[in-house]
Amino acid sequence: MSDVPASLIDGFTRGTHLLRAGLCDEAMVEFRAVYAQARHLSNEDLMAACLCEMGWCNYKLGQTEHALECAMGARGLRQRQGNTIELARALAVEAIVFLDLGFSDEAFDLSVEAVDLAQAGDDAAVLAFALNAKGIVLAVCRETELGMALIERAVSMAAEQANVAAEAYYLLNLGFCHTKPKRRRSSASLAGPSASARPPSTCPSAP
Repeated sequence: MSDVPASLIDGFTRGTHLLRAGLCDEAMVEFRAVYAQARHLSNEDLMAACLCEMGWCNYKLGQTEHALECAMGARGLRQRQGNTIELARALAVEAIVFLDLGFSDEAFDLSVEAVDLAQAGDDAAVLAFALNAKGIVLAVCRETELGMALIERAVSMAAEQANVAAEAYYLLNLGFCHTKPKRRRSSASLAGPSASARPPSTCPSAP
């Protein structure tokens, strides 16, 4: 995010720190303020970054429809920019939100695309984030062993990067997988998840 006023970078950084600390309401205040200024400056890069983080905030606050709006907005901007790494991040967020809304097929397709884009890039943090999203989708769709394998990769990658917040989140999701029945895919395996199937929403801001 070059050519961005330092005050906006500071505000965005504060927002990510607050989100990682679980202070979602406070984080939203920061991200909304930065987004408004970024929009005024026509800075689509910062706008997309804010929308992605706002999507996480809304998801954690249980405002899933607002989360989806933000994630889709981030995706649209990243597609227009041709930024495949950041598009992968936005798609991973969108996949988790779609899953929470019960649209498992769409969530799976988005998570697959996110992983494919991230693997083609050179950002280990985004790849780990995308692998985690795909793993959660698979676990909720009762492909538990496949999901766990992906999340285990995400945990290892986060540990290698010394990203403690991401590693803790992925470990939390790995624990969630252990609560799911290990079952091979059946014709009904992609049915929408129930509320009890919802993965933990305690998570860092998108790495």
